[in-house]
Amino acid sequence: MGNNRRDNIFQASLEEFAAVDYERANTNHICEIAEVSKGLLFHYYGSKKHLYLYTVEKCIEDVLAAFDGFLCSTNWSFGRAYPVRLRLPSCLP
Repeated sequence: MGNNRRDNIFQASLEEFAAVDYERANTNHICEIAEVSKGLLFHYYGSKKHLYLYTVEKCIEDVLAAFDGFLCSTNWSFGRAYPVRLRLPSCLP
């Protein structure tokens, strides 16, 4: 059940961050969409910033996995060739 709630939060955050920018994204709205309490969201992710970074990183991992799948017949791995580690820009609170 715990993973399902995390997945629900991720899907809701993806929807919210895609619809509005980081500043206007609302954790109350994310909780409403995910049908979880705000306390649970912050228990799992700690802050809006960490939830945002997790969401972006997960999307990048999915894109890299798609590239790896596409390129698998060539024995060349985009994900291994270009490892991605996100850094929080200094302008983001």
